[in-house]
Amino acid sequence: MSTPPDGHRLSNAQPATDSAKDDAGTGCQPLEAPPGEHAGAERVHRGCHHEEDTWSTAGTWRQLDPRSIAMSRIVGAIAATVLTILALVGVATAWLTVSWPLWGIGALLCLAMVVVAIGWIVAWWWPPLAFRHARWRLDAAGLEIYRGVLWRHRIAIPAHRVQHVDVAQGPMQRMFDLGTLIVHTAGTQHASVELSGLNHGEAMRLRDLLIEFRGGNDVV
Repeated sequence: MSTPPDGHRLSNAQPATDSAKDDAGTGCQPLEAPPGEHAGAERVHRGCHHEEDTWSTAGTWRQLDPRSIAMSRIVGAIAATVLTILALVGVATAWLTVSWPLWGIGALLCLAMVVVAIGWIVAWWWPPLAFRHARWRLDAAGLEIYRGVLWRHRIAIPAHRVQHVDVAQGPMQRMFDLGTLIVHTAGTQHASVELSGLNHGEAMRLRDLLIEFRGGNDVV
C-alpha cells in the first residue's frame, strides 16, 4: 500500500470498537453509511479534520468540510438577492408600461414575493441538506462519492481509470480555504467527476494519493 504525502500509511479499517474509542478522543461524530451498506464494518467520520487521523484508515466514509455550508449559503444569498432585484424591476416595469388594473399589479407583486421567498428559503436550507447527504471515501481501489438530496448518486472511480487529477479553487473557495477535486477518467460514464466542498489541503492530498494509486502516470 502506498504511503500518503504526510507520512501516514493507509491501512485496513479498524473494528467498530476501536472506532468508538478513536472518535471519543478526537471529537468526531458517527456518520451514517450510504443505504445498503453496513456502517459498523468500518470507521465512519463526520467533520474530522485532524491531520494525523485523516489518512489513518482506508475505505472510510468522510463528509465534506463544514465550511462549505457557509460558502454555499453566501452564494445562494447572492443569487437570491439578484432574483429579488429582478423581481422588483419586473413588477415596476409592468406597472409603468402595461395598463394593468391595480389588482393585477398586486397579484403580480404577490407572485414575485412568493418566488423571492422560495429563493431565500432554498438558499438557506439547501446547503445543510446537501452537506448531510454528501460523503466520499478513498482506498487503493479508487475514489467513491455518494451525494444527492432528492436524487441519490453513488459514483465509483477506479484508480486505474484515472487519467489526471486537478484541484480548482475559485475566489469564494479561497475565502474559506476550500477546493474542488476534479478527476478525469477514461472509458467510464463519468468522464470528469468533481468533488467540491473539500478542505483545500485535503483536496491536494487526495490528488496526490489518486496519482500515486494510479501508478504515477498523471497526464497533464
